[in-house]
Amino acid sequence: MMMKSAFLALLLVLSLPAMAEDKAAAPKTDVAASKIDVVAATADRVLGNPDAPVTIYEYASMTCSHCAAFHKFGLPTIKKELIETGKAKLIFRDFPLDNFAVKAAAMARCAPADKFYPLVSMIFAEQERWARASAPDEAVQKIGALAGMDPEYIKACMADEDLKKAMMASMQDAQKTYAIDATPTFIFKKGDERMMEYPDFTDAMKKAEEAAKASGEKTGHEDHGHN
Repeated sequence: MMMKSAFLALLLVLSLPAMAEDKAAAPKTDVAASKIDVVAATADRVLGNPDAPVTIYEYASMTCSHCAAFHKFGLPTIKKELIETGKAKLIFRDFPLDNFAVKAAAMARCAPADKFYPLVSMIFAEQERWARASAPDEAVQKIGALAGMDPEYIKACMADEDLKKAMMASMQDAQKTYAIDATPTFIFKKGDERMMEYPDFTDAMKKAEEAAKASGEKTGHEDHGHN
């Protein structure tokens, strides 16, 4: 499959030593100031009440157009119907499909925990602009800067090999555990028990789709996976 080929190619790229030109362009920042706490950066970010009975795991790539559509049209309804009512919480998990998605995800992971979801929303909202720019990594850095992140710190996050490896390990675990091969994919759990379907989520997405149809848009739910 094209998705699996892209994944393997991405793993190959990230397993190689940093290119000389990247090292030459690396900012001269204080090492202590730019030290990345990988454990903290890759910890789950919970949207909603942590004690909500149902957990919605969203596996997505920052360069995935269907993921962007979900965040624009689907997520607001999911928040209103499920998250704000305390029925469910959402946890975003990175499943980057290319190197620019890795860099955008790394930047988001380095943002303060309470700024993570607002920044992710901004990245998806501006996806067509930054992902199609002549220098996507530089374009997405500007989004982080507008969100209040230090530009030098953003570059350090994007270049951090340990952070990249941690994200790739999480991605591989998702493939092994849930056989994920497309984005966005949603996994539902009630406590520790896996739910193969979550009717409330389906109903909420139907409402979102009906609203989106009026504007001729897609929600990103049409091609999503329930693994």
